[in-house]
Amino acid sequence: MDGQCVVRRGLRALAWGLLLGISTTACVTNDEAEAPLASEQPGFSGEARDLLSHLVDDGSLVDGLADPDPARRRLAARGLARLPAVDPPAPVVGALATESDPETLALLCFAVGRWAEPSSRELLRNNATHPSEVVRAAAVDALSRLKDDRLTTDLVQALSDRRAAVRGAAALGLARLDARRSEHERQATETQMRARDQALHRLATDDPDPAVRWRATYALASVRPRPVHIATLMACMDDPHEPLVRAFALRGLISHGRAGDLDGASLAAPRVLDADARVATEAGRVVAELGSYQQVFYLAKNSNLAGIRVLAWEGMGAARARDRQDGAGSPEALAALNALDSEVLAAAEAETSAWVRRAALVFQASVLQNMADALGADWRELVAPAAELERGRSDVGGLALTRLATSLERRDREAAADLLGRGVLRDDDVLTTLLADPEPAVRAAALPILELERLSSLWSRLREALEGDDVAAMGAAATACAPIVASGRAPPWLTLALATALDRSARDWRLEEARVELADAMGLPPLDPVPPRAAEDGRTLLELLVAWDLAAADDPSPRLVFSTDRGELVVELDRALAPRHVENVLELAAAGVYDGLDFHRVVPDFVLQGLDPRGDGWGTGGRRVPDEFSPTPYLTGTLGMPRVQRPHTGGCQIFITHLPTPRLDGEYTVFGQVVAGLELLPLFEVGDRVHRVRRQGG
Repeated sequence: MDGQCVVRRGLRALAWGLLLGISTTACVTNDEAEAPLASEQPGFSGEARDLLSHLVDDGSLVDGLADPDPARRRLAARGLARLPAVDPPAPVVGALATESDPETLALLCFAVGRWAEPSSRELLRNNATHPSEVVRAAAVDALSRLKDDRLTTDLVQALSDRRAAVRGAAALGLARLDARRSEHERQATETQMRARDQALHRLATDDPDPAVRWRATYALASVRPRPVHIATLMACMDDPHEPLVRAFALRGLISHGRAGDLDGASLAAPRVLDADARVATEAGRVVAELGSYQQVFYLAKNSNLAGIRVLAWEGMGAARARDRQDGAGSPEALAALNALDSEVLAAAEAETSAWVRRAALVFQASVLQNMADALGADWRELVAPAAELERGRSDVGGLALTRLATSLERRDREAAADLLGRGVLRDDDVLTTLLADPEPAVRAAALPILELERLSSLWSRLREALEGDDVAAMGAAATACAPIVASGRAPPWLTLALATALDRSARDWRLEEARVELADAMGLPPLDPVPPRAAEDGRTLLELLVAWDLAAADDPSPRLVFSTDRGELVVELDRALAPRHVENVLELAAAGVYDGLDFHRVVPDFVLQGLDPRGDGWGTGGRRVPDEFSPTPYLTGTLGMPRVQRPHTGGCQIFITHLPTPRLDGEYTVFGQVVAGLELLPLFEVGDRVHRVRRQGG
């Protein structure tokens, strides 16, 4: 252990030496450091462009809160809501008591809520009874972000507000407050919980506003399950008017089904035929997570929505493992399982969707791992009477891996590399082949498994990744290096490659995503982002916001038409919400950067994500866009900017939500809304292409 500590200290010294310029190894000159960034790295298109300016308030926003012009105060509040908490927060918190403009006051509530500023608690409670419903809703939302569930009573009182917007905000606030139970000690009393449950039941089943009903149902599906919720969810599954009520009621069945309180799969199965694809998909998810092997297979074979079939294949391994355990020792059950295995293999062969077929092959390759995940490491002893059946599955898994690894489709090979990289299967020959794959995403997916000592002969691949320019491979190599370094097994040449890569990542914002993993591998704290800087022309942040707002007035809501494999999506952008994001996406669309790109990620009933030049989620298009958070919620068809869990890491990609997703509200930038083509969203599959993006009317 002492030797390992010495190694870690030596690595830290080497890393800091490189970062401070003490070492001459791999250093760059001042001219090189200040040169324009080239776009040679995969995923960068055209000239790299960094749209960041102010990362913290330069003082003009706080000062702007005292401006006599309400429009300037509003812009100052909007700017503050996008940034980290100001220090000290007192001027902003104090404005909660003095601001007279309701829209500005609502933005200030949103800002202190985002910051989870505890000193704002009492002023937010006061504003929860403000004459303006906009302020009341914003104050209730902010209270739910303070990580104090003693505020449950305040939110329950707001559920009786005369305005639907406030009732809906309170319902979502209760969901958010309960979801944060892991961040603080629970202090709400049982009396408070009962009052909450009764009020949510009333809203979910009887509120005249459908938007309030689905928000209340969402809350009941999101909070820690209590048996009293079941009756409400059962009633909401049959809401005749609002599909979202039915969808979120179905979602709530999963936690109760896992607890053994009900047979969620049987309740959900008839609803996979719901006319609304969002409801059908939620029902499919319940069956996939809770159903028997037979039920899940039926879904995979018969659903007409590819997304539901993918969910079924993803859940089939756990369903089979459960049935396998239940039928251990019974010849009849084992014979039925064997027969069903044959049908499942035949259905996989008959699948026509490349996305679904990939999920089916991953299931086949993962069967033995699924048994271990569901039944524990000693699962073979639990099912010993028919171990021969499972030995045969090993051959099926190896064949599935080979088919994925030798496919002409990059994403199939990436799936094979991921299986090996996670240790689901072991085949060193296939691993060696995939580590030499021409596609960076495939190589990156396989790298994490190289942490194993038995693969030390392949550690040169880690050095190649660390010395290269591919951000995904660099990050994956760092993940593999972390346990090697921690155990003192890292050879000097690998240590040097790791430290040099960290040095490079600290100088190039395009390597931001890899930098966190590199610092962790070296035993260092995450490094700060690029220091904040002022606008090139010397304007203050408030002056910039005023300029952007004036520019937005000339063209506030430009529209883009996405011509895709599934039809046309028309998206209306909002310059007032996110001027830098709108500028960025319009510029990329005009340059043709998006034409021919695809959607690399589809999570049924969650998001459609894509337009990454790399095609794997690591690309930025050579762009970095500042976060522009706002109170605007994520509803069905809302356009947002993907980012990693670091500030200001948006680039060129987009995502579109399949249905309301309140957990994203205030956490990811909203900059548009699908206004035509919403019915197409459930039809998209991984790999579907965008043939052209153009301005509507342009």
